[in-house]
Amino acid sequence: MAASVYSRAVRKAAEILGGRDKLARTLQVPVSEIEKWITEQKKPPREIFLRVVDVIIDDSGMPESSPAKSTKAMAAWRLEAAAGASHDVSMPASAAKVDCPAAPPSRQSTPARSLHRACLILGGVGPLADHLGVTEAVLTGWLEGRDDPPQMVFLAAVEIVLLHLDKAGGTN
Repeated sequence: MAASVYSRAVRKAAEILGGRDKLARTLQVPVSEIEKWITEQKKPPREIFLRVVDVIIDDSGMPESSPAKSTKAMAAWRLEAAAGASHDVSMPASAAKVDCPAAPPSRQSTPARSLHRACLILGGVGPLADHLGVTEAVLTGWLEGRDDPPQMVFLAAVEIVLLHLDKAGGTN
């Protein structure tokens, strides 16, 4: 049986932070709880899981997670990401960002940030909407933080990010 998205996310966050002890300190929970979540004896509480996903999103190697990266590096990443998607790789780098709207700071949430990251990974609103089986209008509302996505949509976005990191072969 495949590991759940919860277990895999906790495992990835521990890897990013340098171990289960460090994740436990960051989350302010006993290491024994981390072990239970990884071995699927328990599911982490929602608030803890949101913090786990924040660790992953903040370190997922995308340009938006590091403002210090150059515009050239951001453009190169977007073009590289677009090469694997249905987008034309000759499109301007700025078009990739426009196709994945982000919530304004006042409406950013972990689910919205996860959906935004998944949108960038899949190459735009259209491919992500198709993957999730929703309309582009509904997805845009979630991306912009106007509405909260259902839990299953949020988990699907986390799954996309985790699979991308696994495929990339590391934490970033």
